[in-house]
Amino acid sequence: MDKSSRLLISIILLFVVCTLGVKALSVEDLRSEEVREPDEVHSLFYNSKDERVATLSIMERGYYSENVISFRVHVWHREGGKLRSLRLVITPNVSAEVYLKTPDGYPWNPLKLQRSKDDPNSVVLEIPDLGFQGVGSTRLDFIVIPLERTNIILITLKAELELSEEFKRYRGESVTDIQLKKK
Repeated sequence: MDKSSRLLISIILLFVVCTLGVKALSVEDLRSEEVREPDEVHSLFYNSKDERVATLSIMERGYYSENVISFRVHVWHREGGKLRSLRLVITPNVSAEVYLKTPDGYPWNPLKLQRSKDDPNSVVLEIPDLGFQGVGSTRLDFIVIPLERTNIILITLKAELELSEEFKRYRGESVTDIQLKKK
């Protein structure tokens, strides 16, 4: 083989490797579908092959006491996947304090829970790197303390998540709400 043939083959191989590398680094946007059940709302995330990749659920947990309500956010993903990052914007329809209960299990990477700069009634939870916690399902429990008397609170949840499976990366978004009722 002469020098020009080797150079041409090298260029073709380099092009193929670069093309595969760019494909592996690309992020696929997931389609979200909402399913409602009594006291639960689920956002089902599907990839371009219409396979369910993940589910984000909001579940009413009831009242702790007269003015303390609880709800849970649960993120499931299929076997072989890993939840990389999670961002939740929680907005009650009444003035309220929203707290994250300390998550159980293995020590967590830093969590950031703060008031939204855009809406002072919203709280933003950002977990930019779930680390080990992203391998299995993720469960987060929240406490809501309304600052005014009410029997029903509507919680709107905007969720953004990033997942990976081997060389594939996914990004999903959903906006849903759940009514928390005094029982």
